[in-house]
Amino acid sequence: MTERSYPFDGGQGAAITEDDWSNLAGIWQDDGVIASGLSSPDLKVTSTGEANKIVVASGRAFIQGFAYHNSEPLVIPFTSNAHTTDARIDLIGLRLDRTNNRIEAFITEGTPAPTPAAPALNRTAPIYEVALATILVGPTSGTIPPGSPNVVDVREFIGRRTRVTSSLASVPAGTIAYNPADDTFYSVDVANGPVAFGSGGGGGEVPVEQVITHCTSTTRPAPVEGRHIYETDTNRTLVYADAAWVSVTRQNQHIATRNTSLSVPVSNSVVETFWDFPVGVANYVFSGVVFYNGAVGASSTLAISAPGLTVWGMEYHTGSNATLLRSTGGSGTALGGFGCPVASVRHFATFWGAITNLTGTAGKVTATYFGSATPANIMAGSHMKLERI
Repeated sequence: MTERSYPFDGGQGAAITEDDWSNLAGIWQDDGVIASGLSSPDLKVTSTGEANKIVVASGRAFIQGFAYHNSEPLVIPFTSNAHTTDARIDLIGLRLDRTNNRIEAFITEGTPAPTPAAPALNRTAPIYEVALATILVGPTSGTIPPGSPNVVDVREFIGRRTRVTSSLASVPAGTIAYNPADDTFYSVDVANGPVAFGSGGGGGEVPVEQVITHCTSTTRPAPVEGRHIYETDTNRTLVYADAAWVSVTRQNQHIATRNTSLSVPVSNSVVETFWDFPVGVANYVFSGVVFYNGAVGASSTLAISAPGLTVWGMEYHTGSNATLLRSTGGSGTALGGFGCPVASVRHFATFWGAITNLTGTAGKVTATYFGSATPANIMAGSHMKLERI
């Protein structure tokens, strides 16, 4: 028979086999733990600290169309590791056995090794396994303390047709997956594999302007016009527009902030880039604050450089005079030196200027700090605001 349809209350589809049921129900949902999210305790593996015992919490799962329900905490025994120097990793999971018609919890013991690896899942018919956790059993040990990082939760959750997993390579084609490791949704297709929403290059992507990708200021995704990002280290939401990452609150404004201190070398210089100019004709104004500290009399100078910068100014203290001084110069001209009339105190210098980029070429806005024999060092919080006008 080449054609088959079921289930029906009569005819050839009235009687179905176990294989028929698996083929039907197996496409309703992926394999995994039925739970609401990553914090769910369902079927979570923990240790009470009791020797040679691990506990699987109550919960439900769905494997290849078959249901599993554990109504109360289940104790799983494991053997002690007799090796005197090497640890081993054991695998805890659920095993579907189509021969004996059951799903039950299992543990597969690993092999002690200098760099141990978890045993592979068995998915050779009639067996099909899903993982719940791995446990690291130390040398000459049979005990895992409660809350130990040696118990690694590897459950995959189901319930909303969106796979929650950090192992994107295991996600089947046609699935939407959420990766908690980078807080990003992916579509998975045969040709491209996992593709982040809005990244281009794959089916199932959504418009970039509808997705905000979480990243840091140093791990931004590929620039795509209209893409939105949230930088977890700077707490900024940016959009890529006119060939530059700009604040969504004011798309003509860019703010660069130093999050860590910067040591200025003795009688030498260090350069940092505030901003990369996009290609395009535009005018800008900028202002900024340099926070610094050091020993009494410590001083450094600052030079701002940019294409189209003709003059910029600075207001500062010297290392021996608490009176504010002002000076101006052109692009690349060192001003100061700003210094520390009092030791170990946060001092500041302010600067400002205007840039006329009439050529439409790309470039950089940079700050060069020149250290004296006793340099003043730059502190976190120093920043520059550049605004397109």
